[in-house]
Amino acid sequence: MDDKLIAGGETIYLPHKEVITLRGVVPGRYTYAIHLYRSRDPSHGGKRDPRALGISVHAEVVKLNPKVVTEFRRDFTLNYEGDAVDIWSMDVSPDGNFVEVDPPVEPIVVKFYRTASEKEEPRSVVSAP
Repeated sequence: MDDKLIAGGETIYLPHKEVITLRGVVPGRYTYAIHLYRSRDPSHGGKRDPRALGISVHAEVVKLNPKVVTEFRRDFTLNYEGDAVDIWSMDVSPDGNFVEVDPPVEPIVVKFYRTASEKEEPRSVVSAP
């Protein structure tokens, strides 16, 4: 794992942090989501029971220009491997302004998994005589 270090003989796991930067204005809908695809036991790095994990996630959306403004800040809990939540959505206009909108009910990863499974499983075509 690339998120650990050993200090004084003790293994320390570092928090994961992801930063997304948009340069310029690209109009459209933006949906922010979190997804727990795997969890390891912090004491030894091995597998954990994938249920009732209680992984805390802190999410923020910060607008930098023309001044720094936190637009969204909230804490979430992911409870099992595969847990996914669409947490925030916005529509960006061509002038760079945005309007907060309700995120989709179906998590964005569901669409990915459905598309992947459709590619893997060929469908039979039955034609009538």
